[in-house]
Amino acid sequence: YELIVFDDLNKKKHNCHFIIDAKWNSINTQNRYLNLVPRNCKKLLGPKYAIINPKLKKLKKKENILFYFGGAGDLSRYHKLILQFCLMNQILKKKFNVDLIIGPMAYNYSKIENLKRRFKFLNIVTNKFDLSIYLQRCKFAISNSSSIIYEFNYLDIPVCLFSTSENQKNNISNLEDLGFYLNVDSNKFLNSNKIQSLFLTLLKNFNRIK
Repeated sequence: YELIVFDDLNKKKHNCHFIIDAKWNSINTQNRYLNLVPRNCKKLLGPKYAIINPKLKKLKKKENILFYFGGAGDLSRYHKLILQFCLMNQILKKKFNVDLIIGPMAYNYSKIENLKRRFKFLNIVTNKFDLSIYLQRCKFAISNSSSIIYEFNYLDIPVCLFSTSENQKNNISNLEDLGFYLNVDSNKFLNSNKIQSLFLTLLKNFNRIK
């Protein structure tokens, strides 16, 4: 048997035959895992080795906004953020439909689910591993910088990114190489008193974002 390892931290040693890591690290991408894998290990490194859902189709008509905070974690910290976005969307004459993805291992999201009663344009998606239908109709996304960024990239979806864990931290220039130019500090993003202004500016100018 041959052993395949998927990793994106470039920190641990692996005794394997293949290692796959889609993370882009500019000119240093191919130097990842030096002295961490055997010499005869085949290293498949960079975005071209990202695993993309084969069900994804590039559709011309995209109308929804997507929120994605990963497959796990405490979502209570995002309640204020989502509420502020919905309040700004509510005042628009033409409101955007919003798909909010609740990861299968997420918790503490009851307050977020309650927002659906207040905002009819908010669609809460739970217990879904296949997100293809939501990604295909996505016009703009607000997301953590997890592995889903490669599907955003594949579908040419503009996105506001922030990191929520160590393995999601990327050099800004590396994200820009992939076409992600709107990258924010997660703590500032979640705690800013100017978040309403940011969201309102985004909502009024979505047609200019490509």
